[in-house]
Amino acid sequence: MSGTTQDVTGPAGPVTSRVSEARVLVTPAIARAFCGGMIEHLVEGREIRHLVRALDARFPGIAARLEEGCAVAIDGVIHQNAWFEIVPPGGEVCFIPAIEGG
Repeated sequence: MSGTTQDVTGPAGPVTSRVSEARVLVTPAIARAFCGGMIEHLVEGREIRHLVRALDARFPGIAARLEEGCAVAIDGVIHQNAWFEIVPPGGEVCFIPAIEGG
């Protein structure tokens, strides 16, 4: 997998961290609406919010759909409020439609 470096300011000052690609999966409905039917994408980003921004740059409008009603699974662990969750290098991210219950 490819990757780039990114300068981040940490408690001890600037730090260079490696940003690599994650395997991102969207639902078939979102894929049809925004991605020409492609469900799987390689996207660079350190946090979920970075992945969503990168996807939105490729597929305008997808960010609003992903933010409005999806949970996120990172390597099989589901997160309801995942905006700032770290994505490990080479990780798998799945956007899962919210299930309404009563």
